[in-house]
Formats: sequence, structure tokens, C-alpha cells
Amino acid sequence: MPSCWPTRRAFTLIELLVVIAVISVLVALLLPAVQNARESARKGQCLNHLKQWGTALQNYHESRNILPMGKINTTHWTFRAMLLPEMDQQAVYNLVDFNVQCFGYIKPLSPGANPADDFFPFYACPSDPNSQRKFSDVFFGDHMPGSYLGVSGSTASAKDGVLFVNSAVRMSDITDGTSTTFGLGERGIPKALNKGWTLCGDVQDSIQAFDITLSQGDDSGNHNDHFWSWHAGGANFLLMDGSARFFSYSTDKSVLQAYATRSNSDVISE
Repeated sequence: MPSCWPTRRAFTLIELLVVIAVISVLVALLLPAVQNARESARKGQCLNHLKQWGTALQNYHESRNILPMGKINTTHWTFRAMLLPEMDQQAVYNLVDFNVQCFGYIKPLSPGANPADDFFPFYACPSDPNSQRKFSDVFFGDHMPGSYLGVSGSTASAKDGVLFVNSAVRMSDITDGTSTTFGLGERGIPKALNKGWTLCGDVQDSIQAFDITLSQGDDSGNHNDHFWSWHAGGANFLLMDGSARFFSYSTDKSVLQAYATRSNSDVISE
């Protein structure tokens, strides 16, 4: 071998360990940034889902001069079932029979014939780990839960909001202003999947049936009576002008109540 050729020197064990340590530190620094970027994207998707519902509500009102009922008291079909054509789901809507009680209608239906067991992205927040899980039961049948509830008003019984049992609200009734009136709010899906059903259900499966509150929650089933989300620090809400906003858990309850009412002449100061 000619003496002028350079000799090749291998990495020492210490050098290799240093390189591995540096890479580990860089990965540790990068992972939170990647996770934050992904959550930011999911949060944006969630806002867009609410905006889709807002457009559907406006289109429904434009064609009928009234907003859908939050829930039909006798048959338990929800506003989400009524809005299926406005969400480009006419084929699913054709499977719905509003003349019969929802639970009894859904129970015997097989997949493909059951409008309530389909999952569509606009039903749920992509940050929710339970968003694509289906409730299945021999008594109630198959139901897909969702993340977005209609806001019935400032309290459980006031019915001073937009979507409540047997509601019949027009845009002209929202005298507080559509940009300061809630339409829908975000609530995480419980792990048991027994609340938040999209097309039919009891009151808490479709609309807010409790005093409007916003606080941190989890999917244990102990937080079904208030709005909460998997986003850090708050939850998304749809306003009746079609926009969607993030509200923090620190938002004063009086502000939430003002947003929840349609015609109380509230002056909102945040």
C-alpha cells in the first residue's frame, strides 16, 4: 500500500455515544413541536367542522325560513338528522323516517340500512380519541357519537337559545346578533360512547340540557353536563353568523350565558 494513502480512522465508542446523545436530545426537542403542530392542525379541522354545521344551518333556514328543532320531543330525532341534506348526505337522509320513534326505528336496522351508524368527519373533533368508535347495544342498536351539541340557552329550562326541544327559531329572532349567539358547542365523547349520539337520542345526546358551563373534562363519563374538549385550555363554539371561535376555560360564566341567549339584549364584555 502506498505510504501516501490516508489511513482510515474508525469512530471511538465515546464519539459514537456522544452522537447518539446529541440525536436523542434533538429528537426530544423536536417531538413536542411536531405534536403541537399536529394538534394545531386538528384544532383547525375542528373549527372547520363547526363552520360546516353553521353553513348547513344557514342553508336550512334559507330554504325553510326556520331553523331545525334541536330535538323532536316525541320521536327523538335530532337537528343533525334534519341537516343531513345540507351536509351533502342526502342518501343517508333518505334512510331516516321522522314519523317514527328514533330508537325503535334504529334498533333492528342492519349496517347499510342504519343511518345512525355511519361516521362522517364533520360529526366529531379529530382530537377526540373516541371520535370514530361506534356504540352498539342489543336494546338501543348502533349509534355513532359526535362532539358537537346544540346550545339550548343560558340554563337547562330557559330555552332562550337557538336549538332546544321542539324549538322553532328564525334568524330574525336572534336579536342579540348572530355574531354573538352560540349555535353549537364542543363536548368530548365519553369512553362509554353513551352520550352525544348524532341522529337520535335523549336531550344530552343532541343539545345542551344543563346550565351552560365550560371547564376541563375527560371521557370518564363524569363530565357530560358541561362543555369541554381535548384541546388545551378550552373548546370550540359555532356562532350563528357561521363563524367558529375558541373559548378558554377561564371565560366568565356570565359571558357564556350572554352568548347562549338569542334575544336577552346582553352587552358582552370579555
